[in-house]
Amino acid sequence: MSDPDKTARDYLENWRTDLEKMQAMQDRIAELEARLAQYEGWQPIETAPKDGKLILLHHRGKGRTADGAWSGGIYNVWAWPYVMLEPTHWMPMLPAIYDAGDE
Repeated sequence: MSDPDKTARDYLENWRTDLEKMQAMQDRIAELEARLAQYEGWQPIETAPKDGKLILLHHRGKGRTADGAWSGGIYNVWAWPYVMLEPTHWMPMLPAIYDAGDE
């Protein structure tokens, strides 16, 4: 036969543990949303860095989006494979959200 007081204590302890886990998850979600917010919004292509760093490129009229970079030198063009258009907008690449230490 089970002890009702022990069962109630175990239930309450499990509930507190679950509540702590949910709070930790909510805190992590808020942190990730804040990190993501700084990367929202397309910027005009004229403001894009031309240092060869990989960024997201977009053509508003055709709705095409891909990663690419400025290819200086002889051609001075935006290099974004399989998209044969001049990009109209850009934004930074999103950082990796998952880190091995986040498990």
